[in-house]
Amino acid sequence: MAAERGPFTLFALLEREDTPGRWDVLVSAPWLPTGRKGLLTVAEALTARMTPEEAVQIGRIVTLAPASPFVWSLRQTAARHGLTDGWPVPLGRQAVNGTEIERGFILAAGEPEAAAGHVGALAA
Repeated sequence: MAAERGPFTLFALLEREDTPGRWDVLVSAPWLPTGRKGLLTVAEALTARMTPEEAVQIGRIVTLAPASPFVWSLRQTAARHGLTDGWPVPLGRQAVNGTEIERGFILAAGEPEAAAGHVGALAA
């Protein structure tokens, strides 16, 4: 998707404490609308590239605005650990903006666009 539309502000896989064995796909980009339209965009791109075995491990897809506190928190984590192209930042057990993460991977964390208005949050 990034090659076609532009860089991600954040692309991460998170396994929450309350959903073991299921991964949340978190996506944020200035070109990606939040809400249903953004979810459909990401879901179509993922299903085109995943096997059925991989797809059943996805618990949910979450699109967040680039200015979201959750996005900013994970971007700061990526910056502290020196995210470089092709090398994900692993996440251990921790709380991120009130969400308990069992483990995860930050796959992309770019510069956010200045965003006015929407401030997203990761909510069940």
